[in-house]
Amino acid sequence: MRRMNATPPDEPGPGAGTGADRRRSAAAAAFLVAISVMIAAGLFEIGLRLFHPQDLSGRWLHRLPDGPAINRPDGAARHQFGDRVVRYRFNRFGQRNANADLKACRRALVLGDSFTFGWLLNRGETFVGRLQARLDARRDGCPWTLLNAAAGGWGTADQLRYLERFGADIRPDAVVVFIGIDDFERARLRDTYRVAPDTGELTFHPAPPPDAGFAGVIRRIPGYQWFLEHSHLVQLARKSVVGSRNRQRPAAGAPTAGTAARPAPRAELAAYGPGHAELVTALFRRMAAWCRRNGVELVVLTNGWPRTPIPWFGDALRDAGIHLHDLRPRVAPAVNADRAAYVIAGDGHPSAAGAGLIADAAWPVIDRALAPK
Repeated sequence: MRRMNATPPDEPGPGAGTGADRRRSAAAAAFLVAISVMIAAGLFEIGLRLFHPQDLSGRWLHRLPDGPAINRPDGAARHQFGDRVVRYRFNRFGQRNANADLKACRRALVLGDSFTFGWLLNRGETFVGRLQARLDARRDGCPWTLLNAAAGGWGTADQLRYLERFGADIRPDAVVVFIGIDDFERARLRDTYRVAPDTGELTFHPAPPPDAGFAGVIRRIPGYQWFLEHSHLVQLARKSVVGSRNRQRPAAGAPTAGTAARPAPRAELAAYGPGHAELVTALFRRMAAWCRRNGVELVVLTNGWPRTPIPWFGDALRDAGIHLHDLRPRVAPAVNADRAAYVIAGDGHPSAAGAGLIADAAWPVIDRALAPK
């Protein structure tokens, strides 16, 4: 018997074509969602620009697999703090110099922290830049060029590691180290070098590999640096994530699994004494040994800023055969008398005037150490 409810061959059966229809519907919905997100992000960006503008600063530190975070080789970055905007540029060794400076007649490698780097200052405003201008004015037959490799957050251990890792390639004729406020504490907390208890020798301990987690993935997204320097929304999101991660980490000096509690860095600095000299002395001994092997003069100065360490340090270096040039008598009293004149307001780093003060105090030392030949 013929079935009366059979579907005619030219009519679609139940469910025919629904896969394509669903795909089209899903694509349309995704498109609408993407458009909505873009419109919302654009409105949020406009609102931030008008009512809550962010400091649009890029990233310029590059973490090495077995060493310190250095300024990004052959990189550039925008740094903003309120109305102050500076553009940093680096050569292939992460120095605030052009690559051409690496071929200069005589080169002095300059190591230090953010003060020496010239935080929020144009290159010519930094005290290294001002010292370079004075060296240029001498018009030597074979002039000196200062290669400023300093980086924000560096301590003595980072400076030594940079010298040992790149010194043979840079081949400096002199090494100039400016000691800053937290250099020794950072060296201890980094744990990059340790003094062997049985022999007293300094041993190198590579840092863990750079972060390959979510943060590392984000940093590798094409255009991430551009968005940091141009988007208030991206900058706010980054600050929120970084702030959240920092809140989840133990505070500086807080006990962690398997470690004893440490006092906060600032508190310990106030109590710094001869008992802490062993690591710092070993670091400078090794730096001096590198310089001797390579026929390089080592010049060590404090940057002179108030609370730059430390009474025992000069004696410790003297025992290591190194002379310390302490700029504090010329720099610290002026800064203490009028901080507003020498400090970037709200930041704490030297202003252009503060950098000039350090350059004035350091020049007699640099002039003698890098004498014309």
